[in-house]
Amino acid sequence: MIPWDGALPPTAAAALWAGAAVLAGYLGWRGRRLARERAQLAAQMADRERHLAERASQLARARRLLVETEALLERERARHQAAAAALERSESYLAALLESLPLGLIAVTAKGRITLWNRKAESLTGVPAASALERDLWEVVATEVVTRERFERTLASGVPQRFRHEGPGKTYFEVTIHPLEAGEARAAILVEDVSQQVRAEQMVVQQEKVSAAGELAAGFAGDLAAPLAAILDDVAEIRAVLAQAAPQAAGSLAQSLERLARLLDDAADKGRWAAAVIDNLRAFAAGGDRRTVDPAELVDEALALARRTLAIPGRLAFRDLEVERHYDAERSPLHCHPEELKLVLLNLLRHALSALARWERRGERPRLEVLLADTHEGLWIEIRHPAPLDPGERARLFQPFHAEPRGERGPGERLSFSRFVVEDHHGGELTAETDPATGTCYRLRLPPSGEGDD
Repeated sequence: MIPWDGALPPTAAAALWAGAAVLAGYLGWRGRRLARERAQLAAQMADRERHLAERASQLARARRLLVETEALLERERARHQAAAAALERSESYLAALLESLPLGLIAVTAKGRITLWNRKAESLTGVPAASALERDLWEVVATEVVTRERFERTLASGVPQRFRHEGPGKTYFEVTIHPLEAGEARAAILVEDVSQQVRAEQMVVQQEKVSAAGELAAGFAGDLAAPLAAILDDVAEIRAVLAQAAPQAAGSLAQSLERLARLLDDAADKGRWAAAVIDNLRAFAAGGDRRTVDPAELVDEALALARRTLAIPGRLAFRDLEVERHYDAERSPLHCHPEELKLVLLNLLRHALSALARWERRGERPRLEVLLADTHEGLWIEIRHPAPLDPGERARLFQPFHAEPRGERGPGERLSFSRFVVEDHHGGELTAETDPATGTCYRLRLPPSGEGDD
């Protein structure tokens, strides 16, 4: 090892200083470069921070917009849900309203395909909506109710058409075809059951006729009563004169007086018969309110009146009939218009007498059965006789009498007014059945007391 005294050789020192200078220069350059890089980095950092700040601001604005958009969408969704709920409620209300309409509603397309059939339409037709929808109108509804020609004519004119249709069993319907301008359905058909209204109108007309008939009957009775009473008085006076002259007469004169007396007796009997008819006219004209009566007494009064007033001249009188009565021992009282029902029973007995007078069967006395039964359905009165009705007479039996067709014997052969009194004034029913083997039965049913009240 060479000892060193701390002094550097000149060359070494120069080299050292040169190296130091180089190192210092390098370090200075490196420092300046690092400073520039640091400045650039700081600038980049600042730029990135500024960019990040802008991005953060943009994100914040976007987030605010997103929140506002979500809130707006939520409000729109809520509004839409509310509108949809309101629309659904409106549709439900409209559907319920259409279903609960008191008249049948049928919507159809221009080709007649059914798109709506409400509950009342089901009730009126007996066809459920499931069986009617999407079917052809004329496959479901009878063609005589709404004809295709009428339907097409209404659509072409654009003018609603209304008409009345008479159905089976005395039912009446008011039908309106109403054209529609928009939507799939092009016509609404409204069907209303107006049976009660028509019956009320008919009842008013019939009551006016009854009132007029009552006035006429009262007038006729008054006009006939006075001359008939005078005739009966004259007959009585003539009989008194004959009674005084008879003891003094002899021979053929006595026989003539006796015959004349018999004729006068017969005339007096027929005069009393005519007086009974007049009393019946007066009773019918007087009418009266409803009252409660014993149905057996009512029938007996009608039979007694028939014995006094009914006869087919030269053929058969009601008093000559054999009448069998079969009454229920226990029966409810009847609340009715007695004079009206008495007239109905008299008409039935008159019709029976007329049929029996035309009926011939040797060895049998004409007979009549009268039955009275009280059931849960009401009071039944049946009048039976062995004489059948011919088909033409049966077909005309309940038709109104307007004029006398050839071969018909007059209004006494009709029972339309009697049926009107029973059905419309008392809420009952009147029918007639006839059979060549068993004869004819007139069947009158009156509802339990109170149910048929006006």
